[in-house]
Amino acid sequence: MACNPNFNTNQKDTKYQFSKKEESPAQSIKTTLLNNLRKLIEQAHADNEKYEKKLQEEPEDQFGMLDSFKLLHWEGSNKNKIWASDDQYMSKRFRKRVYSALNAFDDNELKDFSKMIIASNQVILMLTGLEFFGITIEDAIHSLYSKKDNLEKLEIPNLKKVKNLFEQFLHIKQIASRIPYQLLLDYQNDENIKTDINKLRSHIQTIRDQMFKKIRKAYYRHIEISEIIYK
Repeated sequence: MACNPNFNTNQKDTKYQFSKKEESPAQSIKTTLLNNLRKLIEQAHADNEKYEKKLQEEPEDQFGMLDSFKLLHWEGSNKNKIWASDDQYMSKRFRKRVYSALNAFDDNELKDFSKMIIASNQVILMLTGLEFFGITIEDAIHSLYSKKDNLEKLEIPNLKKVKNLFEQFLHIKQIASRIPYQLLLDYQNDENIKTDINKLRSHIQTIRDQMFKKIRKAYYRHIEISEIIYK
């Protein structure tokens, strides 16, 4: 049998080609980070899109919140008033963000929540606060979702930071979402709050302040994430 002088060389080249295709430990870590982060982003985006669908399926009574939305308006063109209850783009965006912020409520509880804030004469205070919460959720998730396919450009330390910050954001969002729900429970279970409008107003202000502290924390996480991914 003839000897092939290039056999050993070809064998070495083949091994070299295989080794090049194998991920390095660092690349493996990065791939895992990217996959886990993208799953988080996609799940958060899917959750937020539920409220777009909720808006499309909105009944005439706007999930029992029509009477509240009818009390809030903006000045439109020609000084025409645009009400939060209107079939206008601005109004719909507002309602979608409020529904997103009130994600801990079922439809019946939304109606009870509306009655409570009307009784307290704190409709504008609460709804504008909830809209800001909804905007914070929307902006943070959208900014990451729009960049999810370009995240591989980030180095491992920054990927870890983004994942950690986004997990913190989602945790804070979950806590903040429970705060207005707790307000409704307090109203339903405490006769002093239910029957004394001054106590109700004071309690709503306290709860709103608690919610805003959480929203600010979530907003700062969003800013930190943006500073990394938009470099």
